Amino acid sequence: MEIRVQRLFRILVAVAAILALVFAAGYLLPVAWHAERSVLIRAPAPTVFAYLNNLKNWREWTVWYQQHPDMPTEYSGPDAGVGATSRWRDENGRGVMKIMRTDADQRIDYQILFDAGATRVNGMLMLVPEGEGTRVVWGATGATGRHPVARYFALVLGYRIGSDFEASLLRLKQKLDPKS
Repeated sequence: MEIRVQRLFRILVAVAAILALVFAAGYLLPVAWHAERSVLIRAPAPTVFAYLNNLKNWREWTVWYQQHPDMPTEYSGPDAGVGATSRWRDENGRGVMKIMRTDADQRIDYQILFDAGATRVNGMLMLVPEGEGTRVVWGATGATGRHPVARYFALVLGYRIGSDFEASLLRLKQKLDPKS
């Protein structure tokens, strides 16, 4: 009986040590995540920019609206450009997206706030002329928080959001590139 107790004690100590190590290693992980993907579209930058600069068009090409086709979305501010804003609510909470800065035919910077600013995402769409088309580079960054367990989510978020970007950019290409 005493040998069983010692063995159980050793197992518990080993499990506690592993958990402590995993927890401590969390402090070494990044607080922020980053995702970036790109696609080449055979369309001129002004055409692509005008389409992307209007948040109402995002419903047609981003996978999030495809995944939630009945998601109610409200728009405010100008139809396009700086100040254009969309608001939505889904099973994960509320979100607000706002175009913060634009450089005509080159770049769109936006910010997304989830749950009244509890989570913030800064994103950009950059348009780079390439041959007879335009390379659309979509990037975003965000933070998971300082808690070591939350930092493990940064490892997953960059990949998950990147795959959403990739799927959305393919839909964008189908929409704007007649030869795709």
